[in-house]
Amino acid sequence: MARTKTTNTKDIVSSSPTIEIETQKPKEFYIPRNYARSQVQPLWAISPNNSSTRKYTSDAIGKLLLHPYSSYKELQNVSNYLLYTSSAYNNFLDYLSNALTWDYVLSCEEVEKVNKTTIENRYIDAAKTVYKINVKAIFSAMLKRVLANGECYFYNLTDNSNSIIVEIDSNICQLAQIDSNNIWRYYINLSFINSANLLELPEEIQTAYKKWIDNGKPKKKVLIDGFELPEYLYPVSDKGFAIFIHMRKTQHDYPYLAHMFEDLNDLESDKTYMNDYIKENNIKLIHMKVPTDKDSGLPLMDKDVMQIYHDSAKEHLPSNVAPLTNPFTVESIALDKSQSTAINLVEHSTKVIMQDSGISDTIFNANSTNGLKYATLADATKLYPLFYFFENFVNLQIKQYKCKIKFLRINYYNQLEWHERFYADVQAGGSRSLFAVTGGIEPYDIINLAKTEKAIGMDDLLEPKINASQQSGIENDNGRPKKKEDKASDSTNKVNEYD
Repeated sequence: MARTKTTNTKDIVSSSPTIEIETQKPKEFYIPRNYARSQVQPLWAISPNNSSTRKYTSDAIGKLLLHPYSSYKELQNVSNYLLYTSSAYNNFLDYLSNALTWDYVLSCEEVEKVNKTTIENRYIDAAKTVYKINVKAIFSAMLKRVLANGECYFYNLTDNSNSIIVEIDSNICQLAQIDSNNIWRYYINLSFINSANLLELPEEIQTAYKKWIDNGKPKKKVLIDGFELPEYLYPVSDKGFAIFIHMRKTQHDYPYLAHMFEDLNDLESDKTYMNDYIKENNIKLIHMKVPTDKDSGLPLMDKDVMQIYHDSAKEHLPSNVAPLTNPFTVESIALDKSQSTAINLVEHSTKVIMQDSGISDTIFNANSTNGLKYATLADATKLYPLFYFFENFVNLQIKQYKCKIKFLRINYYNQLEWHERFYADVQAGGSRSLFAVTGGIEPYDIINLAKTEKAIGMDDLLEPKINASQQSGIENDNGRPKKKEDKASDSTNKVNEYD
C-alpha cells in the first residue's frame, strides 16, 4: 500500500542545519569503481564519512545528547571516535550485528491463477535473485554500519553479472519519502558533493551533479514529487534506499548506542587514570643511609661524596626504582589500598556501561549461565523491527516474479530450537521450507541440493538403516531375524482351538 509523504519537505529544507564538509586527506590507494565490482559481492563503502579522530570530553557528549536529532552529526563523529578507541563499543556492535541468522522463506503470490510450471519458474528465478544478493554476509555488515551511524544511505549497483550494495556518504544525503514499495527514499544534496570524489558515486548521481553544474548551479526551486524543492536536491531512484535505526521519519538519525557514549568515554578515561596511577604509585625505593656521628648526629661523609654515590645508584637502577640517600630512618607505607580503589573505579564504570547497554555482562565474561539464554534472546529481539527495511529492499528486487521473502524472527542463540520445532511440524504436515532454511541454507541452495542429490542417486548411495519397529511386514534381511515357524505341541494346538 502506498505511503503518503510523512515529512514536510519545505520545513526540512528551510530548517536544515548547515552541514560542514570535512576536509579529507588524499587517499593513499584508490580502487576505481569498475574494478571494485566483482562476484565477491562486498559491502563497498563510498567516501567513509565522519572518520573523526578528535577526542571528546564526557561533558561535551552529555550536551550533545540533550538534543540528539539536531546533534546527529557530532554524535556520529563520537561513534566513529569510539570505534577507534573503545574495545567495549566494538564488542557491542559486533555482538548485535552478528546475532541474526537472516534465515528467510520465499513464497509465490497468486499461485491459484497459474500452472505449476509457471510457479516453479517464478520461484527458482526469485530464489536465484535473492541468492545473488548474498543476504547472510552482506546484511550483517550493513546492520553494523546502521548501528554505528544511526542512518545509512545505500545504493544498489546490481547488473547482469554482479550484485553489489554500496553506501553513500550520509553527509550529502537526507530522507525524502516512503514510496509505494515501502522503500525509504532519499535526496542527494548536490551542493555538498566533493568533485574530487565524484567518480566514486553511482552514474545516476554523477549525471545529476554534472547537469546541475552545467546549468550554473541554480538555486531556484522546482516541483519534485509534489513539493517545491531547491534544484540542488536530487531524488535518488528506487535503486537507493535508506535505513534509520530509530525508524522515525525525520531528516536524519543518530547512533543506536548513543545513550552509552558518555559512560564509554568515562571508561576509557578511567582505564588511563588507573594505568597512570598504578605506575606512579608502584615505585620502589632503595634507601642508602648516610653514616652519622652518634653524639652530634652530623653526617660523616661530605656532600660531594654522597652525591657521587647517589648518582651512581640512580644511573644503574630500573626506571621504577628510585634511590633515596639521607641520614634518616625510612618507614615503608603500603599503597595497595589506594591502588585497589583505582581498580574498583574501572570495575564500577564497566558495570555501569553494561547496565546502560541492556546487554548481559555474561555475554563477554561468562561467569554464570543463569539467564544467559533469555538475555541473548532479548537482545536479538530489539533488532527484529529492522527486518522491515531489508525485506522491503529484497522484495523490490523480486517483485517482477510475484514472489516475496519473509525473514524469520530467529537468531543464532535459538536457531536450533526452531529447527527442531519445525521438524516436529513437518511430521504433522507443516512446512518443509521452514525446516530446511533454519538449517542455515537458502531456498536456492535447497533446490540445487535436492536436484543434485536426485541426479547422482544420493538415496541409493546413502541407504537409511531401518530400525526394528519399522520392520513389521517387510521381507528382507535387515533388522531383526525372521520369525521362526511355530512348532507348538499337540496340547497347545488343542488349547488354541478355543481362541
